[in-house]
Amino acid sequence: MAPRPVDVDALVDVLRAVGDLISDHGDVAEVDLNPVRITAEGPVVLDALVVVAPPRGDTRP
Repeated sequence: MAPRPVDVDALVDVLRAVGDLISDHGDVAEVDLNPVRITAEGPVVLDALVVVAPPRGDTRP
C-alpha cells in the first residue's frame, strides 16, 4: 500500500502558528503537540500542552 500524500503546507501553517505563539508570549517555556493530524479539512491538534516559565526571580520549585 502506497503512503498517502501529506499536505505539507498545512503542517507548515501549524509550525508557524506555534512560532508566532512563542514570539508573542516570551514566557512560553515548552510546547508539545501530539499528535497532529493533517486532514482534508485542515490540520487538527488532538492534544496540546503549553508550559509557561515561572516569572524571573521566582525561586520556587
